[in-house]
Amino acid sequence: DFFGTDEIDKVQSIYSILSAPSNQYHWYELWRHPLLPSRSNAQGESWLPLVQRMRSIQSAMPFVLGLIEKARNTVTRNADHLEYLKFVAMLNMWFAKKIEVQEKVKLFLKDSSEWKNDNTAKLAAMCKDVVSELTTVRTEFEKVWHTTNRPQGLELLLKRYDRQTAYWNELAEQVRHAGESINLTIKSGWIYHPAANDSISVPKAYFRKTFISPHNIRSAKLQLLGDTWSKLYVNGKFIGEVYARQSLSLIVENERAKIFDITPFIVDSTVVIAVESQNFQEHGSAGTNVYGEIATTDSLVEMIHTDGSWLVSDIAPNNWNKIEFKANSWLLAVPKTYPVPVVAPNLVTGRTSWFEQR
Repeated sequence: DFFGTDEIDKVQSIYSILSAPSNQYHWYELWRHPLLPSRSNAQGESWLPLVQRMRSIQSAMPFVLGLIEKARNTVTRNADHLEYLKFVAMLNMWFAKKIEVQEKVKLFLKDSSEWKNDNTAKLAAMCKDVVSELTTVRTEFEKVWHTTNRPQGLELLLKRYDRQTAYWNELAEQVRHAGESINLTIKSGWIYHPAANDSISVPKAYFRKTFISPHNIRSAKLQLLGDTWSKLYVNGKFIGEVYARQSLSLIVENERAKIFDITPFIVDSTVVIAVESQNFQEHGSAGTNVYGEIATTDSLVEMIHTDGSWLVSDIAPNNWNKIEFKANSWLLAVPKTYPVPVVAPNLVTGRTSWFEQR
């Protein structure tokens, strides 16, 4: 009745195939960084092995697309709904392509010595194919979105496509350079007050690090993460802040990492990076993560990252974030393992980190 046809076998087959367990995957699997280990099933989830689902999707989706085309000639009502089914099938095919190529890239990075130059070029081309197919799916998604939705909020979903595109472009470059090391997860540590533990919380903390900047600075960029709210200062000047925690909202998730250009604020040879942090969750302790790169005109890059050499206090006297302040009584911060993987940023392109699901 919905489609206005008695020839329901084709449409029923489309829904049956798309809803089969062997063709299902999770939202987080779809957008996960391709080099991360496969996501473990959360409580209440049960999934077939990833490669098994990939093979099922690869064999089933062309058949589904064929059924959709045949159904166009029989349906008399709600024919636009077939476009949604077509998009689902296209997205499924891209997901299978992603899994196929990412497994090949993982093998390559594990031992690139077995790959010859021509095969390396082919693998890099496969990464670009993933990007090309995702671009097509992105365009299709925009089209079906606008048929029933207002434009507000679309940009948040398109950012997921753009972030995945960035991941694959970066992988293609890495493969071209014969497995050159890549910072998959962020290398800067999550630091906390040493008194913070499972039974004692330190809800507010102040962190600082003094270093000598290199000469001939071309650019200096820092990424700030907070657990859960952090304010960044350079030589006492407020730079910016992050104030968000894990959420199902993409509005919130996109606010959890920010990159700042601090080049104009490094005017002296001595530089103090300071962070004021607070955790608003019950029994939570304040923590932060700072990752930065200072590039010089002679192509040298100096890293800035939070670790156990940073100083911390739970109180902050006047001028605590300035060069002249003497932090003699401050303690060494303690790095701790963050509960979820955090993808490393690309400060050159401006791609921020992302908090993945386990």
